[in-house]
Amino acid sequence: MIKNFIFKYGFYTVLFLVLAGLYFIAERIEIRNKTAVNVVAVGSQIRIYAPIGSFSSSVGDSLTVEQTAIGVLRLKIDEIKDEPMATVYVSECCNPVILQGNTFFSGYVFTNKVNLKNLIIDKIR
Repeated sequence: MIKNFIFKYGFYTVLFLVLAGLYFIAERIEIRNKTAVNVVAVGSQIRIYAPIGSFSSSVGDSLTVEQTAIGVLRLKIDEIKDEPMATVYVSECCNPVILQGNTFFSGYVFTNKVNLKNLIIDKIR
């Protein structure tokens, strides 16, 4: 009797368990979105050029630029300027030694998190 059950429903039971496991994993995992930015040092100022509408911050917020040539760069936004091709976040550099002589480099700002299940559903549509 058990042998007949396994032959008849075994494949579908395993398939159901695998699909349930995949759904559980996709529901729990979140992926961080990142935006590429360019960092330019001009005198004592650091300007971060980000694509228009990629993320929003206001004056006084802190901004973390990751995966740069000098590591992680954490800054306080002093001024925001809108240009035709980018939004510019201006900050005063408290210690120019941290730039290690670089005046231009690229990095990423992590903007938000997306659920893996929602990402898969959006890609299917």
